[in-house]
Amino acid sequence: LHTEVLGAADVLLVSKDSILASASNTLWTAKTIVRQSGATQSDVVAGSYTLTANTIDSLSGVGGQVDLSGLHISANREPLAIQAQGGELQLHSQQSMTIGSASGQVNVSSPKRIKLQTSAGASITIDDSGIKLVCPGTVKIKAVKKEMVAGAKAKHGILDYQDPHDEMFVIRDQNGDPVQGFRYKIVDDLGKIFYGRTDEKGQTDRIFSGASKVKLKVYPDRRGSSYEDDK
Repeated sequence: LHTEVLGAADVLLVSKDSILASASNTLWTAKTIVRQSGATQSDVVAGSYTLTANTIDSLSGVGGQVDLSGLHISANREPLAIQAQGGELQLHSQQSMTIGSASGQVNVSSPKRIKLQTSAGASITIDDSGIKLVCPGTVKIKAVKKEMVAGAKAKHGILDYQDPHDEMFVIRDQNGDPVQGFRYKIVDDLGKIFYGRTDEKGQTDRIFSGASKVKLKVYPDRRGSSYEDDK
């Protein structure tokens, strides 16, 4: 161990290997202390590790958690900033992780996307397109009062699956017997015309009108004769 005294207020410790102190020591100065390393710098402690700034006499911690933690990083008056300028900032915990505030609010912001996800697949994603909720199981919402405010509304009619309508006629003579081979035309109330001949039972073709019920009228088919078609 080599010690060099450069002045009344400056002490320089220089060692080619390690510096060992066998008792408790305090490194302090009235101004600035700079620790610098040309390679890796490691701080290893057997107990708790505390970093304080601006004195923390009035800082009680969030819910008293400061007294239970092993690493204390505190700033009393000024903001505390932890930044990853060129890479990803990761916070990991083997057990539970608590993020809270003793008296203010907690803000989580991102210019692109905020995503909360569990290992089972449930997630909440917030981005410019909206809020996306993914749940592999049941979604439970418990509230004293629930209110849904819509930005727009759209009407959707219920599909009508009614049975299709159909109708046919039986042409009979004055004695009530069916007339076979009678040429006829059937006109519905939409103006559509159907032509045909009655069968051996005097029946006309069955007219299907879909889900709409239309009125049908039957006339003799006089096409090719001097008789003008009925209107």
